[in-house]
Amino acid sequence: MANVITPNFNYTYDGILVKELFYEPTVKAPLLQDVFTIIQRNKSKMQLPIPNAIGKSLQAISGCSLPTGESVDITNVTLETCKFGSRFDQCASTFWETYLEEELPSGLSQFEMNQYLIGIATQIISDAVTRNIFRHASFGDTDSANAYWNVCDGLFKKLIEGIATYQVKFVDDISTLNQTAGTRALDYLNNIWTGADIILKQMPVNQKQILVTGNFFENLVINYQNGALSNGGLTLEYQQGIPRPRYNGVEIKPVYAWDEALMDSTNPYAADFNTVLLYTAKENHVIGLDSSNDMQQLDIWYDKKDLKVYFDVMFNMGYQFIHGGLTAISYGTV
Repeated sequence: MANVITPNFNYTYDGILVKELFYEPTVKAPLLQDVFTIIQRNKSKMQLPIPNAIGKSLQAISGCSLPTGESVDITNVTLETCKFGSRFDQCASTFWETYLEEELPSGLSQFEMNQYLIGIATQIISDAVTRNIFRHASFGDTDSANAYWNVCDGLFKKLIEGIATYQVKFVDDISTLNQTAGTRALDYLNNIWTGADIILKQMPVNQKQILVTGNFFENLVINYQNGALSNGGLTLEYQQGIPRPRYNGVEIKPVYAWDEALMDSTNPYAADFNTVLLYTAKENHVIGLDSSNDMQQLDIWYDKKDLKVYFDVMFNMGYQFIHGGLTAISYGTV
């Protein structure tokens, strides 16, 4: 029996073309305001005044005169910002002879792109910028030879410098997590809790946080779930199925963006550590910005001479910790 109709096209069938986009997933960075205190209107440099505390102040009264109290200085910490920026470009000819060509205008405007195509580029660029802002805030190092890391000094550069000057407390060199007993992560937590400066210990629980790399977080949660860490100050609750461990009431937060950044061989600290345990107060870590809106905006414009659409991003940003005693850190390679 013969077919009534026999296809005899001069092209092959590629299947149905779907306009819905399935973007490649990326490791999301925490919101800056969840990890740092944000100070705006800093175009280049800002001085943060620090009134020092008076120590001993009371003595016995002798006769008709009061004993003289101590005096203290008001010192300062400098919060410097650096200028970050990038320009992306897109030529419409990239879409020729594809289904996306149908989205292009015609005639004199054929190299311009409609909102559908601009929206694709904008989402990809905005996601990259957001992730790289946190990457610079964490691992920026002006001593690096790599232009993607050396714009400004970030959190780890300054904390490690603070360790060298005895401002920041370094507790443990983290060297192992996956051992038979399964309690090593809890040991590190115990050590950093007891090894922290008294000024950090006495702060209210809701003002403190414990930030860890994802590998530390997973080891801790898995060993708690299998019964190895059923006590010792660690509790575990779930919110919408997500584990939320706390140590002596302080929430332990995984920062998977640190894990991803440390897997990059160009990261200035990739060879130094892959595991971090940071016990601190959020208010102690400051990000200086000219304006937070600058980081969320893209300047999108079409150049008739170049026949390209450009996407520009520019902003000022810098990091500084304020009081060394409000931070204790352990890190190493496991």
